[in-house]
Amino acid sequence: MVPSLDPGSILVTVGIAVGAAVAGLLTGYLLGRRRKTGDGPAAAPLPGVPADTALTILREFLRNATGPVAVKDLNGRFVLTNDKFAEIHGLTPEQLAGTEIAALYPPEKVRFFQEQDRRMLAAGATTQNEVRATRRDGTAMDLLTTRFPIRDDTGAMFAIGTINTDIGALKAVEAELRAHRDNLEAVVAQRTDELRQINAQKDRFFSIVAHDLRGPFNSILGFSAILMERADRADPEKLKLFATHIHESSKTLFDLLNNLLDWSRLQMNAVSFHTTTLSVSAVVAEAIGQCRRDADAKDIAIEAGIEPALEVVADQTALVTVLRNAVVNAVKFSPPGGRIRVGAVATGGRTEIEIADDGIGMDAETLAGLFDLSRRNTRPGTLGESGTGLGLYICRELVERQDGILRIHSTPDAGTVVRIVLPAPAAGPEAAAPARAPAEAQ
Repeated sequence: MVPSLDPGSILVTVGIAVGAAVAGLLTGYLLGRRRKTGDGPAAAPLPGVPADTALTILREFLRNATGPVAVKDLNGRFVLTNDKFAEIHGLTPEQLAGTEIAALYPPEKVRFFQEQDRRMLAAGATTQNEVRATRRDGTAMDLLTTRFPIRDDTGAMFAIGTINTDIGALKAVEAELRAHRDNLEAVVAQRTDELRQINAQKDRFFSIVAHDLRGPFNSILGFSAILMERADRADPEKLKLFATHIHESSKTLFDLLNNLLDWSRLQMNAVSFHTTTLSVSAVVAEAIGQCRRDADAKDIAIEAGIEPALEVVADQTALVTVLRNAVVNAVKFSPPGGRIRVGAVATGGRTEIEIADDGIGMDAETLAGLFDLSRRNTRPGTLGESGTGLGLYICRELVERQDGILRIHSTPDAGTVVRIVLPAPAAGPEAAAPARAPAEAQ
C-alpha cells in the first residue's frame, strides 16, 4: 500500500528547516548589532563568513522570502522585518522598527501572538501555528507561522523570529480533498445502507417463502394421507373434495416456487431480456388467455379495447408475465360477476398499458407497503383465494429492468388500476423513463 502524503506535514517540515537556516542568519546579524552597541558579547555574524557577506546573504534572503518575516525583542518590539511583512500593515520595514505589536493588531490578536511567544520561549525550540491575517486592503490570507528563538553565544534567548508561509493554496487543496472524502464517505454510507436493505429484503423474502411453503405442503400431505387411508371406502364426493384441495395447494406451491425462481434469477442478473417491438393487443391477448379459466370460474368479464397498431418495446416473456400477474390479481380481488378492463395508449414516446378492476381495492396503508418485503402484504381474494404477495414485487423489477415503471392506484371498495409504462418504438429523447411519483405505489 502506498503511504499517503500529508501536505500539512510536508509544509511543517520545510518550515522548520527554513526557520533553522534563517535563525542562523538572524542570530548572527543581531549579535553583530549587539556587539556594536555593547549590549552583549561579541560574536561573528556567521562562523567563517565575513560580516559584510553575512549581511548581504540576510538582506537577499529577506528580500526574496516568499512570505512575511519578522524579528521581535522579548518585549514585543519589532527589530527587523522584510518588505512582505511590512506591506501587510501598509508600512516600510524602517517604519516598523521599534513598533510594538499592540500598535498593529487588535487586542485579541495581540493576546494570541503573546501566548504563542510564551509557548515557544517555554519550549526553547521552534514551534508552529496557523493564523488568519488580514491585508491592508481587507483581504484575508492563511499563514503558517514558524516561530523560533534567537540566542546569544551564552545560549540566552534575546529575540523571537517568525517566518510566515502563505498556505492559502494548501488550504484550498485540503478543502477540496476534504470535500472528496466527505463525498466518498457519503457514497460508501449510501451503498452500505442499500446493501443492508437488500440483505434485509432477502432475509424477509426467504422468511415469507419458508412460511408460505409450509401451508401448501401441510395441506397436500394431510389430504393425501386421508386419501391413502380411506380411498377404498370414501364417498366419491369427498374424494373429489380432497383432490380439489390437493390440486389448489399444489397450484399455490407451484406459483410460489415460480416466484422464488424468478426472484432469485433477477437478483443474480440471470434473466436475459430480449427487447423487441411487440403488438400490445397480441401480448395482452396472450396474458388474458392464460387467466381465462380463473375469470370464468368467477363469472368475471375481461374487456380489452386496444388499437391493433399500438406497439411497445419490451421482452415478450417478461411483459406477458407482468400482464398475467396484474390480471390474476384483478380476478382474485374482484367479486363474482365483476368486470376487468384492459386498455393502452401511446403518450410522450412511451406506451402505457392499464389494467383496471372494480374489486375491493386497497387502503392507503396497504398501498404504501405494497412493495415493502418487511411487511406482510398477502390478503385472501373475494372467494378466499390465497397468494404470496411476491408477484407484484417481482413484476416491478421486470418492468424496471426494461426501462419502465409500474404504477398502482387503488381506492377501497372501488377497485384498483395498474399502469405499466414502457418505451414505444422509435422513442426519442423525450421517451426517457419518467421519475417515480412519490404519492403512489410503484
